[in-house]
Amino acid sequence: MVILFLLFLVQFAVACACLAVNKEQQNRLFKEAWHRADDDLKGSAQRGMDCCGMDQEHQNSTTPGEEYSHPTCRDVACCKGNTDCCTSTAECGCTPCWDKVDIRMDSGLKISGGVGLFFSFTEMVGVWLALKFRNSKDPALNPNDFL
Repeated sequence: MVILFLLFLVQFAVACACLAVNKEQQNRLFKEAWHRADDDLKGSAQRGMDCCGMDQEHQNSTTPGEEYSHPTCRDVACCKGNTDCCTSTAECGCTPCWDKVDIRMDSGLKISGGVGLFFSFTEMVGVWLALKFRNSKDPALNPNDFL
């Protein structure tokens, strides 16, 4: 019962945190993740989501060492056949990755928070039932068996 209540507290806190994250915090989290990721991971993300660059402001920063740079987008479907796509000299016709991640991150956090809240309150029903029935006697038992 105590473990179930502690599990409720942790799950409730995580669910509330998921629901409380706003767009600005999501953007900061994505920028920090993009900044720390290596070029292989960025390239894989660009190919998987069919996007190029982090956001509109840094979309053409392909110089290694820049804060929000990204690898070339030659392998991305939206840049096929264009060797200068999303470079510092050419304009990019692809959607920035933040525009694609924003929708997915927001819906994922909201769904995770909602499911977490649902199951945390289901656990509270379990705690209540455990408290209610923990000392109840079994009606099928014969009371004379203990004498």
